[in-house]
Amino acid sequence: MTLTLSRDVSSDETLKLSYTRPETGGNVIQDAAGNDAASFTDQAVQVRTPRLRCWAAPRSTATCWS
Repeated sequence: MTLTLSRDVSSDETLKLSYTRPETGGNVIQDAAGNDAASFTDQAVQVRTPRLRCWAAPRSTATCWS
């Protein structure tokens, strides 16, 4: 699952995620094997930010990529 936030977060922030499994219908979260996810509340989420690798030649601006 990919969760897209409305703003950037920093690695020192604590994020919590909750999910309520629908009682009916096909809009459930599933794992790769097709098993339905159970409901959960206030699950801590690890914030992962890519490390940028930079290279700077003399008298040039740095070039960074992730």
